Formats: sequence, structure tokens, C-alpha cells
Amino acid sequence: NYPTEESRKKHREAKGKGEIPENAKIGGEIGIHGVPEGYEFAIPLKINWTLGCISMTNAGINDLYPCITEKIIIEITP
Repeated sequence: NYPTEESRKKHREAKGKGEIPENAKIGGEIGIHGVPEGYEFAIPLKINWTLGCISMTNAGINDLYPCITEKIIIEITP
């Protein structure tokens, strides 16, 4: 259900405080995906390259994929 009204409020506040660029968009599509071949090193470095998506190792994606069905609800928690 992202973005929620609470996340929109936090986004506006962060813009107002200059914590994120004024032209930053909140997004709305969150994907769970692997990485290009040879780039799994980027995951533990926590490089912000996913535009809000969740990156996993390709092996992890291969393990997860059979468990996913259409309209499945995935809860993302810290």
C-alpha cells in the first residue's frame, strides 16, 4: 500500500528540511529483484541504486520465485 499518507507526509517534511532534493519523487512501485551478472558485490555495500526496490542475490531470487503467486501480499519490515 505504499505510498501511504504517512509516507507522503514524511516525504514532504524531508523535502522541507532539505534532507532530500526538492525534485525527489516518492515513487510507488517497489520491486524485489536480483542484480545484473557480476554486481552482487553492490548489495552489502548498500549503494543506493535500486530506486526504492529491494535487491537480493540472484540465488535468493531463484529460491523466492517459486513461492510467489499472483496478488501475493509481501510485508516489508525494517
